[in-house]
Amino acid sequence: MVSSWLILQITSLLCSALGLPNWTLKAILALLLVGFGAALIIGWRIDLRAARLAAAGSRKRSRKVHLVLWPAAAMLIVGGTTLVFSAFLDANQMFKPPSSELQASVPPAESGTPIPDIALTDGTHVSVGEQEILLSDKELGLQSMPEGIGVIENRSGRVRLLLGAGYSTYLVEGTDLKHLTSLPRLVLGPGEPGEFDNGAAQVFAVVRSNSRLYAFYQAQDSEGLPANTLFGVSGFYLSIGLAESDDDGYTWAKKGQIIRCAKPKEWAIDPHQGGRGVGLPGGLADASERHFYIYYTDLSTPQGGTGGQICVARCSLDDGPPLPGNWKKYFQGDFTEPGLGGRETPIIDLYASGHTGARYARPTYSKSLGKYVMVFNVNQAKEWADGLPARNSGIYLALSDDLIKWSGQVKLVSNYTQRVLGKSISVSPTILFDQDDKPSGWMIYAYSPKLSTAKLPNLGTPTYMVGRRISFEKKN
Repeated sequence: MVSSWLILQITSLLCSALGLPNWTLKAILALLLVGFGAALIIGWRIDLRAARLAAAGSRKRSRKVHLVLWPAAAMLIVGGTTLVFSAFLDANQMFKPPSSELQASVPPAESGTPIPDIALTDGTHVSVGEQEILLSDKELGLQSMPEGIGVIENRSGRVRLLLGAGYSTYLVEGTDLKHLTSLPRLVLGPGEPGEFDNGAAQVFAVVRSNSRLYAFYQAQDSEGLPANTLFGVSGFYLSIGLAESDDDGYTWAKKGQIIRCAKPKEWAIDPHQGGRGVGLPGGLADASERHFYIYYTDLSTPQGGTGGQICVARCSLDDGPPLPGNWKKYFQGDFTEPGLGGRETPIIDLYASGHTGARYARPTYSKSLGKYVMVFNVNQAKEWADGLPARNSGIYLALSDDLIKWSGQVKLVSNYTQRVLGKSISVSPTILFDQDDKPSGWMIYAYSPKLSTAKLPNLGTPTYMVGRRISFEKKN
């Protein structure tokens, strides 16, 4: 029993360090239970031999003990066998992509075709309009956008957003999303050399608590890492930082790093892995406004950055503001691990479908549905690597009642979601409702028909901001 406990502790650490699938620990526990039951039976046989040489009184006492060992061993073996079967089912459970009917209704990459109706499993119907340009490349002087969107204000006749563009964050204003006309104002930029955000600071969510605004941003450490050859830029180690504003979002002060990967910057599946850490995030305050949630993708996995999965961390406002040290990662069923370096258990794990990654999870709350709505990207590396159509890759949507279990996953847009020079791409989706209680709004995302960077403009176009009208209707 002591040996089994020690083995489980070591296995738990190795599962986290090596990014092994969730069923691994269950399988080890099953083998230990079966093995312990077998050890009891073998021990009984050995003891029986010794008992034959002992006194008659000793044999009687021994038999009484043996009568207890038999059902205990049987229960352990049956329980262990059940766990083995359960682990086998977990290992073979495949992520279910959209049905063939739904796949047929999804437009091919770059078509911009609207989808009039998608029926979800709970009776909710979703419709998606055609793709429209909201901010073209270099419009308002911005490029490579939107890396993220944080909403400060969204009401009739006035919109104020924090927009991640390039390696910085800008305050953008206008009358609506199609008329963002004021000159952008730089509010957050990369930190100093040696800091965790020395390469980039891109806001992806803004939440309000009393008179203060908190902005969560993707921080990028670009020092001492190999080049990301797929995208043609330097490598990066991602984490998540916090900024605070007390003047309604016009100026911001950085408050430090709040979520960091369990693996250090130096860890990589191979020496050439350019993208590491935890990032590609989204966030929101829950309906009770008592908790902040941040969803992020773990890139430091044995499958590499293309196989990362979606994880979540939470801060309870009952314990104080969302400052460094107040965040807990979701791990094995509860928020128990520290935000800075703790372990995580994915809440959306698509690796079983064949080296498929999930990323850019962006949740919001729909008052009209009474549910949380999340859009996210699915990345099937084989598709873009082999020049195949984006059958699995694209923008997906899911619903949740508790921000942990997400159901009804359907595809809304087909396109590649890995940044590869010269390939088409649709990434970083966000839903922005017209008003909090309205069932319709915009699904905004970064798009390029042929990806390039500002330093390599002849290859194509850096990502620019597009959108589709999206609406929800609950039907019986």
